Amino acid sequence: MFTNDVDDYQVLLFDESFLVSTISNADVRITGFELELGAVATEGLDIVAGFGYLDDKFTDFINPLLSEDSSGNRLPFTPRFNYNLSVQYLASFGLLSRVELQGFFGSYFFDEGNQFEQGPFALVNARLGYERENYGVYLFVNNLFDTELSSRTVFRTRECAPKVRRSPNLRRSSQSKLLSIMKNTHPPAKLVLKKIWILGTLYVAQFLPIAFFLQTLPAYMRQRGMSVEVIGLTSLLGLPWMLKFLWSPFVDRYRLSNRGHYKSWILTMQGFMVVLLVICAFLNIKTQFFVLLAGMLLIVVFASTQDIAVDALAIGILTPPERGIGNAVQGGCNYLGFILGGGVLLVLLEILGWEGGLLGMAGFVLTLMMPILAYQESDPAPRLGEQRSSSTQRANPVMDYLRTFTSFCRRPGIGRWLLLLLVYFLGTSMTNTMFRPLLVDIGLSLSEIGWMYGTAYSAGLMGAIIGGLLVKPLGRKRSLILFTLLLTGVNLLHLLPAWGFTSLPLLYVVSSGFNLAYSMVAVVLNTIMMDKTRPEMAGVDYTLQGTILFMGSLTAAGISGFLTTAIGYSGVFIVGGTITLANTIVVAKAFFHEPST
Repeated sequence: MFTNDVDDYQVLLFDESFLVSTISNADVRITGFELELGAVATEGLDIVAGFGYLDDKFTDFINPLLSEDSSGNRLPFTPRFNYNLSVQYLASFGLLSRVELQGFFGSYFFDEGNQFEQGPFALVNARLGYERENYGVYLFVNNLFDTELSSRTVFRTRECAPKVRRSPNLRRSSQSKLLSIMKNTHPPAKLVLKKIWILGTLYVAQFLPIAFFLQTLPAYMRQRGMSVEVIGLTSLLGLPWMLKFLWSPFVDRYRLSNRGHYKSWILTMQGFMVVLLVICAFLNIKTQFFVLLAGMLLIVVFASTQDIAVDALAIGILTPPERGIGNAVQGGCNYLGFILGGGVLLVLLEILGWEGGLLGMAGFVLTLMMPILAYQESDPAPRLGEQRSSSTQRANPVMDYLRTFTSFCRRPGIGRWLLLLLVYFLGTSMTNTMFRPLLVDIGLSLSEIGWMYGTAYSAGLMGAIIGGLLVKPLGRKRSLILFTLLLTGVNLLHLLPAWGFTSLPLLYVVSSGFNLAYSMVAVVLNTIMMDKTRPEMAGVDYTLQGTILFMGSLTAAGISGFLTTAIGYSGVFIVGGTITLANTIVVAKAFFHEPST
């Protein structure tokens, strides 16, 4: 906390020629506080959050150009509230990735008369590089989502000022004697940022428990001395995610309240998740494991149902040009949820114990509900079921249910597209599944593999962002071809460790490169999947496509071990790269038209 009284504070004033006319002195008082929290979640992973408040004002100042008393007004270019959040991962061999959010809200004036005010805004910056003790090389992007905002103003008196266009995001009091000719703030950019913020918080909230149950929980159970047979039962928690397409028609057809069709599902499912997390926190993991397993299974059911609703909401609120960056947010937040649920929560469990860790996760998921609570969802297109007569629905409820799936599959070109989805990640899944056993055979410890994949997941987060930014300028088809070619190259790069090149930096490059390229391809595929959905059945169509993509990957993962026994690691990696290259050729020869914007 701080309080400062400043005499002869310099105020920059402009005359009617737009040039600096004079620098006047003023007395001011500045009061405020700053709060910063930092955590080292794991070795190399730093999370820093900050919040600041500033109450500054003129205690004695009269504008010599306008003869106006500005005493008591706020100082220009000082936000009332500011906040920041940064996540940085620095691998032991020097690879660095960093994402940061900086935002301001409250009053932020451009003039000493407090006549012109900037609305709240947030900026996202990202950095990827290589850092050593004496040097570093970085690729960075500031203002990642191209948010347009007013940065400066020039003022003139009313008597000599021409007519100028004012920014819709710039507020002015009724007694102003000034006009602003600042850069026009772009309202759509602010709207896109709001959409991304809402979707991002929802994707993190739904993926956080999944990552915790499938990644952190087995390690925690083993640490508590539980048998591997019991630990193996936790794999059942992934079933609802694979089978969620079965109940997706109900999410599309029915609303649970008048708070918005998909919003009602999201709030209900996320609310149930919070309640069950609190209940599970007070269950004994050893003596009440099967009750706990049932509770966790329900949480995954609610999370997967929320995923249907969030995907459908995203399809409805994102325009075709926005879907690339929207899917980048989806992929990036999934990786962030994986990092938090699979890494940070493991540390919290060690510090706070089972009860404290789950209560903390419940509180975090509850906090992530705040943005969607304030969102006003517009009515979606009429549900497909609403377009049929009620007598038909009563007479053939089963056929009506099946028709929601078959009607999508019968659309022109959809059959070929679904077949492409089924085989698209076959080769990639084979390669990825067999890479971990190869690392063990090479002689890496579990901790070394864990640190390696921590870096790889950070690279995946960056890949999702890069892919989303490039989808719009490159187009869907070109992006998919280029990114899949990159993924083919990384698939074949796995041959080097299989042939005996096993230096740790090379292994980091292979694992990080794979996750980078994979997430870039996934963003494009998800964007195209959105394009191909029907607005009236967005949940069903998108979920069905995602399930087919997942089933193809799961099948390839299942047979990869048998294939490795037959032809070895090198053979599997060659087959995987060949299949991925073949998919690229198919896309180049016979693919879709670009969606209209």
